[in-house]
Amino acid sequence: MDYAAVVLGGDTPYGPALIQDLEKNGYIVITSVSTPEAVEEIEHPCHGYVRAIVLDPSEPETIPYFFRSLSSTMNRRFPLNTTGDPHSNPSTQIYLHSVISLLTLPSAHLPAPGPLENLGMQDSYPAYLQATHFTPLQVVQGLLPLLRTSPARTRDATSYNAAKRSIVFCLPAMDASVGLPFAGAQAMSAAATLRGAEVLRRE
Repeated sequence: MDYAAVVLGGDTPYGPALIQDLEKNGYIVITSVSTPEAVEEIEHPCHGYVRAIVLDPSEPETIPYFFRSLSSTMNRRFPLNTTGDPHSNPSTQIYLHSVISLLTLPSAHLPAPGPLENLGMQDSYPAYLQATHFTPLQVVQGLLPLLRTSPARTRDATSYNAAKRSIVFCLPAMDASVGLPFAGAQAMSAAATLRGAEVLRRE
């Protein structure tokens, strides 16, 4: 039985180091990357336990593609460089253990610094909100049923000595707590995501 972690934003600045650390600690890592070119860049340095799937956070139409590829990946046998049948059998089924979102950090779609009165509410801010708030939350919504699925022999986490499953939203601390002048887009997106995470935790 193998446990997987989903890292949203594997090709962001903090992604590669996090992915390699998770793999080193025994996780299968399924990560999103924003371009097809980044797939090889992320998978190549690893040891067959990392699968990169394209998900452009600014393009919501890539979300269904991500989930189709994720479903296929969950039925693959790891390490990916193993010869023979690429499909897993029930004894080696993958179970989702953690979701970590790096997409909720400031992105390449960050509007230029400026006063709130000049923030483009028809173009730059909606694009930033899509990439850092809507897309990550939509993906987490789709992953929740997988997080609730567990094999019968691991339902008792105490006896199995397994850590609780988790969802981690990485947010810029200053933007999420107070908001800085001339950085309205980051502050509003971070605050909205933080409140959504709080609601999800209570639910």
